[in-house]
Amino acid sequence: MKITEYLGTALRDIATQPLRCLLTVSAVTLSSALLVTLVSVGITTRGAIVGHFTQGDSLSSVIVSANSAVSGGLFSSSVQQTQENAEKLTDETVTKLRAIPHVTSASPQVSVWELKSFQLDGSSSSFVATAIATSQDSLSTQPLAAGTWFDNTSSEPRVVLGNGYLRALGIANPDEVIGKQLTFTTVAGYRGIGADIPSWQANADERRAFEQQKTTLRATVVGVTQPSVTDSRIYLPMQWGHQIQSPRASTPSGETSVDNIDKNGYTSVVVKTNSQESVSSVATAINDLGFGTATYQKQIEQINQLSIVMWLILGAVALISLISASLGIVNTLLMSVSEQKKTIQIWRAAGASRGLIARLYILQAFLLGLVGASIGAGIGYVACGLLNTRIEKVLNAQGLTSLQLPDVPIWIILGGIGLSVLLAMLAAAYPARVAARSIVD
Repeated sequence: MKITEYLGTALRDIATQPLRCLLTVSAVTLSSALLVTLVSVGITTRGAIVGHFTQGDSLSSVIVSANSAVSGGLFSSSVQQTQENAEKLTDETVTKLRAIPHVTSASPQVSVWELKSFQLDGSSSSFVATAIATSQDSLSTQPLAAGTWFDNTSSEPRVVLGNGYLRALGIANPDEVIGKQLTFTTVAGYRGIGADIPSWQANADERRAFEQQKTTLRATVVGVTQPSVTDSRIYLPMQWGHQIQSPRASTPSGETSVDNIDKNGYTSVVVKTNSQESVSSVATAINDLGFGTATYQKQIEQINQLSIVMWLILGAVALISLISASLGIVNTLLMSVSEQKKTIQIWRAAGASRGLIARLYILQAFLLGLVGASIGAGIGYVACGLLNTRIEKVLNAQGLTSLQLPDVPIWIILGGIGLSVLLAMLAAAYPARVAARSIVD
């Protein structure tokens, strides 16, 4: 029997039960769409996040904190203990860190929470200011997308703007923002540089009014960072950070201030190593000094572990759905065998072998599975694209501004179709066996 004859016979049998076959194909379609969508979203999201964290020299960096109880990945969920007597991160600490073998630089950083939001001149958009005061010495070795790093000795407020903000503003050319001004809005009651603090003679109403007052500070954009894991930050000179974090007060003897950076120490120190292989040994050496460490390598390990669990769960859900659809194929073919019992007996009487009859029913299952899986894969591809767009927006809103999810890999689509067809053909084994063993009267 020629393949065209096999195909024609199988199609005629399918045509005799259109509603039943339509429902069967629909079940396979939904299962295949679910499989492609869930697996694609899981794989593309994981790949995009890992790719995001491997940009630049992130994998060769160690983030040092004062609390030695904080070590591991950057979003470690382990229970952490506070350390009241934790050693501060000072200039002396930075010197010790730079002396560790394989360390190429150590850059102290301070989170400047006093800067609440900012706006770029010429734009109506306002953004939350994730401002980091840092030293220029080690940053100067990092390439920028445009401009230059600031000079710490300059008294003029200058900043390096994160590339992620340009994407949010729809600016493709980073050179466009060089030389423009940023207007920062501080938190209410700000007392650092630029604030109009009340006189020591101010009354209670004036002091309450000041506590609700916000200050605006201006700075010039001198550089734009390359896309990276930290491209949603604004970097400013450590000297300006000291001035911002030095609250002032008016007294009868004159104005006083307290430098909170000198008082509390740096927030963290970013240590760069000479290779990714050196990160583990450097982190251990830092832990031995009594400080906490976090690395992007640990974070990626955590992402991979979570991804495995997620894939197992999503794969199990999709597989259960496919098995259910396969049971529908079994039911459809068994009913077909029952309804066409006399036809099968005529074929057998005419000399048709059991193998031929079995192959006809397996071919029917193949066609039902192929049509349903192909339609489902197409639906899954479209659904995954829509979900990826939504996921990108959510992750971008969480600060992962350089993250872009890739297109659905073709192997997922082909694999989904192949698995669906395979299960459909396996499901046809029992109905085909029943049909082949029909007794000739």
